[in-house]
Amino acid sequence: MAKASDARRAKGTAGLLEGVPLAIKDLFCTEGVQTTAASHILKGFVPTYESTVTANLWKAGAVMVGKTNLDEFAMGSSNMTIHFGGVENPWKRKGDNRKLVPGGFVRRLGGRRSRPTWCRARPAPIPAARSASRPRSAASSA
Repeated sequence: MAKASDARRAKGTAGLLEGVPLAIKDLFCTEGVQTTAASHILKGFVPTYESTVTANLWKAGAVMVGKTNLDEFAMGSSNMTIHFGGVENPWKRKGDNRKLVPGGFVRRLGGRRSRPTWCRARPAPIPAARSASRPRSAASSA
């Protein structure tokens, strides 16, 4: 995918998301790549088709670097009920090796806030919700 993205960029036909590396939630079917929704039932399932979500990302030039973990069939709240192993927050306090859940809105974001078991990409820092240098608008403070 990255080589194809480089070729499109060289030809001047880059898409809106050209070359953006993404980890795809294992809930979305990815043609030719095992998709399990974190369930033992789907272990070994390799779809012969692409989900609408990922098809649109690829059409825009995005590049998949791996797949992220989630609660089985996205039915949970801690990202710990996964046949292939729970999502663990990779960020630790100095000297503290306790296993921590991802935190935040874990049902929707846990897998992407942590380093998944089979995706070795380093997670990007989570941006702050509001920049301290950007003042609140009158509408948002009401």
